Amino acid sequence: MFTMLRHLLKPQHLQLLPDSPVGWGEAAAAEHSSSRFEALLVAADMASLLNGRTELSLLVPTDEAITEWHVSLGLRWDELLCDTPRLRAMVLGHVVPAALSMDALSSAMLLITANGLMVHVQSASSGTEQPALNLLDGNGTPARHLGSQALGRSMVHRLDAVLRPAHHSLAQLLEARPELSLLAEAMRLSGLDNLLSCAGPFTLLAPLNDGMEHLAARLGLGRSALFNDTATLRGALQHQILAGRYSSGELPWGSTLHSLQGRALHLNHLGLVSDGLAALPLLPGSDQPARNGVLHLIAQPLIHMH
Repeated sequence: MFTMLRHLLKPQHLQLLPDSPVGWGEAAAAEHSSSRFEALLVAADMASLLNGRTELSLLVPTDEAITEWHVSLGLRWDELLCDTPRLRAMVLGHVVPAALSMDALSSAMLLITANGLMVHVQSASSGTEQPALNLLDGNGTPARHLGSQALGRSMVHRLDAVLRPAHHSLAQLLEARPELSLLAEAMRLSGLDNLLSCAGPFTLLAPLNDGMEHLAARLGLGRSALFNDTATLRGALQHQILAGRYSSGELPWGSTLHSLQGRALHLNHLGLVSDGLAALPLLPGSDQPARNGVLHLIAQPLIHMH
């Protein structure tokens, strides 16, 4: 079917991805071929992304990576090419709406793709003068950066793996993080773990264990009393949850959002979240994606002050 598709294409859509970088050699060029990604673009009716007229970055997996991906889905190649919704979601998860040079990509900490996939950029030791880059997908799985090339006003970045969206929920993400074990326990006792397993999306401002230790005292209760008072506990925890998915760069800094408790949270221009008493920064390790939202780390719970 792939051969038939290429014959049906207009000539200007053929082989628009640039050749492999100079110096790779024939073996490396064959290993990092991206003809299958071009075929996916065509099958999804998105080949215009290859015209180089738009300032965007294409994160292009190798043929081998795409083969591994569709086999892991239990799909044959011809079945994949007929699954337009899946193709479009996959392609949009590999498009960044900015033309990022290698330097710009290297200095970025977080990329947001066209369909909202959050991709962390991580430097890795390569034993050469130029540090290696890994792009971590929604599950924290690394895709190694293989090279960059210009394509008109666009940039092409080749990867050795397909970037996949997160498969875990916010509730599962909490359970997997030891430093958030008290919050996970409180969510279970309050019944909000069920909410964090739903479709959402939600943004969770997750206090670390040290901060959760002091939640009861800040509310004028003992820990046992608080954990047995479901209504009070639930209200306090709802103030840590926002409706909608907001990465750190998408939060409306300088404005206000309302938590699920219905109370205002102020986001000042300094990048601090204020509950009326404390103004807290988002901690390193924030921007953790889940299939139903995103998790940010904060030092202590946010408490509405009357």
